[in-house]
Amino acid sequence: MTQQEAHTYLLKGYIAFGVGVLFGVCFGENPSMLPLTTYLVLGYMGFSTYHGVQIVKEPIMSYFDFKGVHLKANSVIDLFSKNIKIKHTLWIIIVIVGCFVGILGGAIIRQITLSRIAYL
Repeated sequence: MTQQEAHTYLLKGYIAFGVGVLFGVCFGENPSMLPLTTYLVLGYMGFSTYHGVQIVKEPIMSYFDFKGVHLKANSVIDLFSKNIKIKHTLWIIIVIVGCFVGILGGAIIRQITLSRIAYL
């Protein structure tokens, strides 16, 4: 990975953090928590989900390789809808697993690794 690619991934992670903070600002009307806490938690969730998806995307895509799968359908529309359902289900799995991996520390480790590549 080059410095430019690492810098681009870092920038996208910062943008995901900003989007999470904006969601926190929009939906953070919980009086039992400080507003800043809500903003930071949702910002970290956006940041960690982005980096978690980047971590788990390749292993999950290679594990669920559907190139040899043959779908049986009654029509072209039915075939298309089954294909779309399989792809969307796969991406939902990737996002959920990526969210857990990122929140549990994968995002911070990836941030440290990318920072070393980009700035050293």
